[in-house]
Amino acid sequence: MSTLVVMVGGCGNYLGSEVFAAIHTELRRAVSEGDNTTADSLRRRFFTGDSMAACGDFLKARSLLIDMEAKTVQNCLLRQPLPINGERRGKCSAGRGIPKLNTGLTDPGWYWDPKFAYWKQGGCGNNWALGHEFQGPSNRESMEHLLLSLAEEGDSVSSIMVLHSLAGGTGSGVGSYLTELCADLLPASCIASCCVWPFDAEAVPRKVGTVVLEALSDGIFIFENSRCAKILQRHAMSSNTRTAAGLSEINRCIARDLVGCCILPSYPWVPRSKNPSPGSSRQSNGPSGPQQVPSPAGRGVSERDAGVALRCTMRDVLMAAAPHPAFKLLTCRYLPQGSLAEQNGVRFAPYTCTSLLHRLERMFTRADTLDLLAPPSPSTPSSHRQAFYAATQQKSRDTPQHGTGRVGTHPNVAVGAQICMRGPVVRSIEGDPTSACKIALWPYALSSVQYGCDYKLPHTLASSTERLCLLGAGCGRRTLQLGMDMLHAKAFVHHYERFGVGSEEIQNALEQLQETANAYLTLRHN
Repeated sequence: MSTLVVMVGGCGNYLGSEVFAAIHTELRRAVSEGDNTTADSLRRRFFTGDSMAACGDFLKARSLLIDMEAKTVQNCLLRQPLPINGERRGKCSAGRGIPKLNTGLTDPGWYWDPKFAYWKQGGCGNNWALGHEFQGPSNRESMEHLLLSLAEEGDSVSSIMVLHSLAGGTGSGVGSYLTELCADLLPASCIASCCVWPFDAEAVPRKVGTVVLEALSDGIFIFENSRCAKILQRHAMSSNTRTAAGLSEINRCIARDLVGCCILPSYPWVPRSKNPSPGSSRQSNGPSGPQQVPSPAGRGVSERDAGVALRCTMRDVLMAAAPHPAFKLLTCRYLPQGSLAEQNGVRFAPYTCTSLLHRLERMFTRADTLDLLAPPSPSTPSSHRQAFYAATQQKSRDTPQHGTGRVGTHPNVAVGAQICMRGPVVRSIEGDPTSACKIALWPYALSSVQYGCDYKLPHTLASSTERLCLLGAGCGRRTLQLGMDMLHAKAFVHHYERFGVGSEEIQNALEQLQETANAYLTLRHN
């Protein structure tokens, strides 16, 4: 079961580069530790192995790079070029050669296939209508051929990941059109739209594209640039490592969350009942329950021990976190957040699954992706620790608990959720760690919170994916109100009318988004 990654626009292509770099890093880690199951899963889903005989030990990324300008795609191809002994170096589907510069590989173990890179020269002028109504249809035949050719290289296309930004003409406009194209050509595959929410200063009325994504995608992952920048800035303040919150670092942060929450395989976590009576009947945690050796009371078991198949496809994630078709907005939370900038320090940090799950619960309650309870880095000077802890405790006191929010606020709830615990300590957990992270579910939720684990990872990590009331949150409400105000003032409308999108279409799109926002707000009041 393979996954196609479609990268659209400047943001989508740069983000896709970081995503594949993170996937290949995890693949190499799994190979070095003898975790063949994880390595085979990642290789089979995201890389094409039929060309390894021609390219040595290099893996070809199963991806499609598309942009209406040449610079971004060419930069990606130059960073991860076709190996020297390949037969198609310097060629691409658009018929233009890639400059043969002497650039070092970012990660020498994988490469982009120039055959699946497509670009034009005109751009979309930061106009959603130009991208969706003109550039998309005019390049449909070429993009359709590339998409089908890429799908034919996989044994079975289980899911499609579309990486793009909600800003810009190519990312929002062509990205929405490509989502429609994927739904038309591969109707049996589930579609996950991974959207980057722009900074507030970049917000413009491109809400028609969001309506298209809601209608065709099985799940929409929202990653906010401003939140990722705050994560990086907060870690820089709590350690000696000064991490710049540039776009490259933000993309790396998003890629880490996406890979850790949705791409790395996991096994179902099955908590055991405490002190079972000798003659009582217990639910089997494996195919042959009576033959299992009892574990200590209260200890959970990974179904990896019972030989059960991995939960690894994007379809599995969407089934657990997005079971209701009326609520498709998803968010990812990954802890510890500081591991991005200080990988070596994670080995010595006092992280436990219970503490990380507790912090995930607090983050979910606030409907936030920023970990306010994160301890300072192990390398932080002692003189800064006391002030840091004081500020953290004050922010923690201001955070509402379940059912005890401030006046006018309501605890966050989820329609569906999936939580995964990773690290060697997972196998030796005493008690039920899921009690440390109680996700409040919608009373009419179709399924309970799904827990998974993977004890092969060398670090202790926790991640969650769940429905988030984003349009009821601050950034969604502000952007929706801004769109209403700009439409009322007729601002930028003439740019859309030139390509067939008038005021009536924009008004209908904003009304549909307002209905979605109201639906999410009702979840909190129930």
